[in-house]
Amino acid sequence: TFASPKRPRIEAHIFRATKFTGEPIETEEMVPQWFTKDTIPFANMWSSDLYWWPYFLKNRLFVGAFEYDDQDRVISHDIKPVSSLE
Repeated sequence: TFASPKRPRIEAHIFRATKFTGEPIETEEMVPQWFTKDTIPFANMWSSDLYWWPYFLKNRLFVGAFEYDDQDRVISHDIKPVSSLE
């Protein structure tokens, strides 16, 4: 995210898993659910997800930065496709 005097800077990394074993379990932080690409509940997700999910769903590497307002809505963003993450 962009640095802001009002809000802390948060760095996030997104990973893709193509295989796993076991069953996902509920935690205090998350109730695992499965969705098809057409039913991803963007309205219940961070507002920035609308910007980066298209890259993720197409298996494209990208870097991005987002600035949020006090209601956690994106007010500025910058996403760039990249060929590597080095």
